[in-house]
Formats: sequence, structure tokens, C-alpha cells
Amino acid sequence: MSIDARVRAYWREEFSLIALLLLFFIAIVAFGYSLPFDARLFPLIIGVAGIVLTLTVALAQVRRRRAGALARAQLSA
Repeated sequence: MSIDARVRAYWREEFSLIALLLLFFIAIVAFGYSLPFDARLFPLIIGVAGIVLTLTVALAQVRRRRAGALARAQLSA
């Protein structure tokens, strides 16, 4: 298995985990809406914070991947 194949597999696993976490936190928010306001507050705060953090991690990983691809392109040129 080449290094490029390992890196692609790593990225695929990482983005799968990000997608799974995003779905989990969206489900928390979705199921929290049917609760009364007192009980809804905690799941909404946890769900929204989780969504924001997951999207932040995803954005950072996309930027990191693009920077790595750009660096590899510059090295090969």
C-alpha cells in the first residue's frame, strides 16, 4: 500500500467520523425540540455546540488537506 493510498484512507476515515458526529449532534437538536422549554435547553446547547465544533474541525481539516496538496504540487514542480 503506497503512502498516498494510506493518506486517502486516513482522510476518508476522518471525514466519515466528522459526518457521523455531525449527524449525532443534529439528532440531539432535532429530538430536543419536542421537549418542554426547561428540558429542551440543555440538549439544544450541547447539540448546537457540538455542531459548531464539528464544523470547525471539518473546516480545519479541509484547509489542512488543501495546504498539503498545494505543498505536494509545489514540491513536484
